[in-house]
Order: sequence, then C-alpha cells, then structure tokens
Amino acid sequence: PPRFPPVALLSRLSSGRLAAVLRSVWVQRLPVGHTLMQRGERGTSCFLVADGKVRVSAPDDVGEERELAVLGPGSLVGEMALITGSPRVATVVIVEPADVIELGPEALAAIGEDLDQLAPVLDQLAQNRWMKNLLEQSPLFRVFAPPQRQQLLQRCSAYDVPGGTTLFSEGEPSKGIYLLLRGELQLRRSSGKQLPVWESQLSAGAMAGVSSTMRDRAASCTAVTLVPATVLFLSRRAVWKLRDAVPEFAAELEKVARRREAEIEEADIEAADTIVD
Repeated sequence: PPRFPPVALLSRLSSGRLAAVLRSVWVQRLPVGHTLMQRGERGTSCFLVADGKVRVSAPDDVGEERELAVLGPGSLVGEMALITGSPRVATVVIVEPADVIELGPEALAAIGEDLDQLAPVLDQLAQNRWMKNLLEQSPLFRVFAPPQRQQLLQRCSAYDVPGGTTLFSEGEPSKGIYLLLRGELQLRRSSGKQLPVWESQLSAGAMAGVSSTMRDRAASCTAVTLVPATVLFLSRRAVWKLRDAVPEFAAELEKVARRREAEIEEADIEAADTIVD
C-alpha cells in the first residue's frame, strides 16, 4: 500500500533506525481466511495491520474457541511472544482483505538498541490488552459484570515466579486457583502402580488448581512453571465464598474441572488399551 497508518512502535524510532527497519520489513496482501499466526507456535515476528481487519481468538479452559478482538489498521499483533519468549497465546486470522507488515528478525535487529527502550512500552501494551481479554473471556471472571470483575481482580494476588517453581504438588491440596498471565506451566502426574505418567503443558490464559480447590481435595497432579511466569492467584477460601454465593461462577469452574479430569481419564484409557495390545 502507498501509505500506512501511524504506528506508535515505529514513531518512537530515530529517522535512521526507521529507514533501516523499513528496508527490512515484508509487506503482504492477504486474503480472507488466511491464518497469520497460530496459537502454540513459537514467534519470531510481529505484525502491523496496515489495512483490513484480523480476528484474534483462543480456546478457553473449557475448550471453547472465543473471539478476543477484531483489529484494524494501525494494530500490532504477535508482540507478546517476542517479549516473553513463550508460544503464541492466540490465533490470528484475516477477516477482511488485509495489508500486513511483518517485522521479522532482520527488522527487529535493525531497531537495535532502541528495542531495549521499546520493550517496556510493548510489554505494557501487550499486558493491558491481555488482561482486558482475560477479564472478558476467562471462566474465572466472565460471569460477572465489569465492575464486579474489577472487584474480583482486586481480591487476587499477582506474582512473578522463576522457572521451576512448584505451585502445588500431587497429593496435597492446592491453596487456590492459579491463572497464568504469562509463561508456561506443566501439569504432571507421577506414575502409580496402575496409573501411567500424565503430562499437560499450559500457556497464558489457562488455570490450574481448579479441581483441587473446587472439590476441596488433594491435587491429582503437580504444577510447575517451565519458564519465568506471572500468575494471578485466588485463595481457596475466596473461591469457596464465590462458589456458594454465585451459581454461575460455580458452574463455569465446574466445567473447567470436569474437562481437566476428562483429559486425565482419556489418557488413562489410552494407556490401558496400549498395555492390552
């Protein structure tokens, strides 16, 4: 396209850096239905929407694909994976013929030292957008009206934890529900006499500790962060109060608990079939 809308990321660069970046970018004209980014893949680029529209979506904790946003000209997508080093947390699909500028490794290298100054800005933008999406879409928050979501958020605690941190252990009750804001989390059940090892990897937006907290019983697996992560924590006592007072909240978390239990049960059935074969 002959002209692009203003983009905060590029407007912060010096003229020399900007010229170097523009020589390194790829401009693509993409049709409706084209997948620009796929949830779960490792990201080495971010994208500027110069024209057209894209749809951002991701599955929630009960397996339902949910629309997070429809973005138009001037929007930046894919920056979170670059900042955190984690897999992409959402899928982005073209919903209106679009001109997209790809900022790949060469373009990011051209930004040079300015990238260190831009990283905190991009991080804050990404986190603000991600938090807004979580409040609207996560089973932990979505049954409440916006003012109530903010009140519930204030009852939660946010923690930055290093990789290798155990949030809760198999055989012990979880202290509450953990909502992963960034990073990666592994759930692992050790092998028992008749039970195979079971593992599942969670990305940003997923919850852990739901079954143990809702059922008031020992956790069936151990939850460990794989990389430095940020988690939002709601204590089991706070969860119980909401569970007993708000049936819709209880129903949403019950769906999450049942889905996780079904995943483990399915893995056990597959393992048993393998042993029989």
